[in-house]
Amino acid sequence: MKEHLNSKYKHRPILLIANSSWYLWHYRKLLIESLKKNKEHVIAISPIDLNTKYISKKILHVPFKMFRSSDLNPFSLIISLLKMYFTIRLLKPKLIHSHTLKSNLITSIISSFFGIPCVLSFAGMGRSSEGSFLKILLLKFILKFTYFFACRERISRFKWKISKSNKRTFFIFQNLIDQQFFQENI
Repeated sequence: MKEHLNSKYKHRPILLIANSSWYLWHYRKLLIESLKKNKEHVIAISPIDLNTKYISKKILHVPFKMFRSSDLNPFSLIISLLKMYFTIRLLKPKLIHSHTLKSNLITSIISSFFGIPCVLSFAGMGRSSEGSFLKILLLKFILKFTYFFACRERISRFKWKISKSNKRTFFIFQNLIDQQFFQENI
């Protein structure tokens, strides 16, 4: 990952992506301030909510509709995927730090297309990992799909490379239970 963050990419932004501005403001405010102190260009991508005004005072905020009510709708996911593809293609970040399950899935797919290093942070799979059989099955599928793309990188139009050491993607878990659930199900 360090090779990608060298001086060649120095002026490219770091993207922070989540499915709510509230999450970024309440849980990643210190990260934002630390990156700003290190003279990094940081851009937040999340839906507009009451906390967007606070984030916008610190860094550039790109509004992005990612409705939690339509999480299970495949058409909504495809539209979000396409919008994020063009947003990331336009911004050309040097690193993407994604939070929350849906944004991690979208980020893993898009970053594999462009070979962009990313950090996928799992803030908690609580309700999803304790739900009905179908919810747990869907969660496992999403985690496997996220990991599948996190370990791959497109190197030409129709050619993909599997990263055995996976230096392009880092996974962060907020608790040990989520980490164990992830490891057991991928």
